[in-house]
Amino acid sequence: MVVVAFVSVMLTMLGGRTGTVQYAQNGGYEPRVEWMAMTRTDQQCGVNVVFDLVGSKWKPTILWRLDQGDHRFAELRRAVGGVSEKVLTDQLRELERDGLVIRTAGEGFPLRVDYRLSKEGAELNALLDPLANWGDRRSAASPVSTTS
Repeated sequence: MVVVAFVSVMLTMLGGRTGTVQYAQNGGYEPRVEWMAMTRTDQQCGVNVVFDLVGSKWKPTILWRLDQGDHRFAELRRAVGGVSEKVLTDQLRELERDGLVIRTAGEGFPLRVDYRLSKEGAELNALLDPLANWGDRRSAASPVSTTS
């Protein structure tokens, strides 16, 4: 009979989640991981806060495009490219909720909605520039293979 010991392991990921991994007495492990949302007290490093805010496929690109100026929804969708309407809407709502993007709805028909960076969003976007430069240098030095 194998005795399974439970070891709680903090697995910090881009999604900011924690998990519990089961380790067996014989040194192996069962890859069953139960995920739960990371609480504010679990975020010991400020990088986790940033990744929690922009740790998705589209948010950095949205911030970068909005740094170039105000955009209406359709303009932003074309500028970002490849993002569905639903995903862009969800991402913009999250960025607005987090205080990084300001949504301004005009009057009349059709409704004119503009998006722009807040002061905090512009600050964060400027901080992402060194990361982008590092990524550009890394991809130029060792291109990632798209084949398996």
